Amino acid sequence: MKTKTLENIISYISENGPQRPTDLAVEFKISPQALHAQLRKAIDNKTLQRIGQPPHTRYGVVFKQIQLPKLKADLERGLEQGFSYLAPSGAMLFGREAFDSWVIAKGLIKDYVNIAKAYGDQRAAIYSSITQYPIDTLPRVQSILPDCQLDSAVISDFYAIPQFGKTTLGNLIHAVKTAFNQRLFEQVVSLVENEINAVLKQHRIEAVLFVPHSIPRKRQFLPELRQRLKLSLPEIQVEKIFVDGIPVAQKSLSKISERIDNAANTLFLRSSNKSYNNVLIIDDAIGSGGTVNEIARKLKQRSKVKHCHAYAVVGSYKGFDVISAV
Repeated sequence: MKTKTLENIISYISENGPQRPTDLAVEFKISPQALHAQLRKAIDNKTLQRIGQPPHTRYGVVFKQIQLPKLKADLERGLEQGFSYLAPSGAMLFGREAFDSWVIAKGLIKDYVNIAKAYGDQRAAIYSSITQYPIDTLPRVQSILPDCQLDSAVISDFYAIPQFGKTTLGNLIHAVKTAFNQRLFEQVVSLVENEINAVLKQHRIEAVLFVPHSIPRKRQFLPELRQRLKLSLPEIQVEKIFVDGIPVAQKSLSKISERIDNAANTLFLRSSNKSYNNVLIIDDAIGSGGTVNEIARKLKQRSKVKHCHAYAVVGSYKGFDVISAV
């Protein structure tokens, strides 16, 4: 009887699209407890999938998976360690599952093994020379901004890598900033918290400054990160103020000169009489470096700050236009 009920539920969802549990309980005249028992069984055997978060969860059919070739163990490990994909449905996928979904979405199944190898080669080319984390990105910022005011600049990972799109941290930070998700936020924190603390210790940081977000949202990444880190350090306050109150995000500006102008004329430090040898500027992403560099300039020129260091969760690998989505 239970098997027949489950078959009917799956058939109904196949014909009518993803359904809420409450609607299914009414449709099949069964208790919520009995329904959820059936849904759990369908989840376990991968015939149904959860879509969305409570209280808006729906259940949809998992369509038959395409059989994909087996991969060598080293390629499998590389995918599990580094690949992620934000599916069109909004599902955040990681590892082999993410790669498989990405290949299918791109229509590249015929070249599946070669693409997996290309990804492994690309990761090796990018990361094999990196011996210390967080990653030193100061040379790249200096190449873009000749008048660099930063004494150091590091990132936990690149935002994206050529050909294969966003990294795991790139996808996570993009998702959290787009629509704050506590579970994904905790994943970001677990990946970066130790590295932030290492930077604080390495440079003997005496005060911190969190870069303000340009676009107002109900829940913002950096304020949440500030609260989560619980740093026992003084915080230098900075405000983001726009002429006529119209926010212009750095990501919307394609020229370096525009980004520098944006940072120079919209960021305002609150006056302070305290002097610091080492201050850490914390941001979610470093593209051109224009924002953190202009903050460093103002800290050195208008405040009693000797050395300015920057940390960001992600940064550009090549150029700065790839980070325009954050």
